[in-house]
Amino acid sequence: MACHLTDEATDHNQLQPLLEHTQDNNVHPDNAAADAAFYSHDNARYLEEKGITGYIPDNFFAKEEKKKTKKFRKSQFCYDEETDSFTCPGEHTLPFHHIQTRKGAPDLKIYKGTDCLHCPLKEKCTTADYHTVSRDPRDYLKEEMRSRLKTEKGKRLKKERSTRVESVFGNMKHNKKFMQFLLRGKQGAAIEFVLMCIALNIEKIFMHVATHQKDMIPVLQQVT
Repeated sequence: MACHLTDEATDHNQLQPLLEHTQDNNVHPDNAAADAAFYSHDNARYLEEKGITGYIPDNFFAKEEKKKTKKFRKSQFCYDEETDSFTCPGEHTLPFHHIQTRKGAPDLKIYKGTDCLHCPLKEKCTTADYHTVSRDPRDYLKEEMRSRLKTEKGKRLKKERSTRVESVFGNMKHNKKFMQFLLRGKQGAAIEFVLMCIALNIEKIFMHVATHQKDMIPVLQQVT
């Protein structure tokens, strides 16, 4: 439906152009699933504004779900909007302490513990005298995303994404031996990548037709 080549090291800026290319090809998805490299508050808000339901984990979601973190994570501190405070795993309150200003991003609200020094869970919590928790005004986007990922639909889409998407790269690299670009420059490499994607799509159409013994002509008319 869409492909995109970039020389950026991270995927944070790749979600929006991919979805826009998909929509340019007259495909308008209701849901968007991606791996943790694609998560950011900006991407979550973009999906919200476009009316697309996102299923994208953040970097710590999987570790926290498997309880593989040595220290308490922020998600284990419960926020209470009415009192504007957090409650830690030891059931102590972390009230609002101060505002931390940032350039190019919303200010953070900082909450600081008051009963940390004598808490029996302090070793699993912090090495500082008092634990602090920050809250970005956009944190609700990540919290909503995590809630969706824990549903049956979220688990199903996560599994489908890994099998459908990762297998394409495995086919491209292992079976087609496409391990490096022959053309130089970003534009040349992008052309080569698009040609490879077209070839993979043709192969998928052929395998679908052959497996289900369908007439090739109406299938091609449908995709064109």
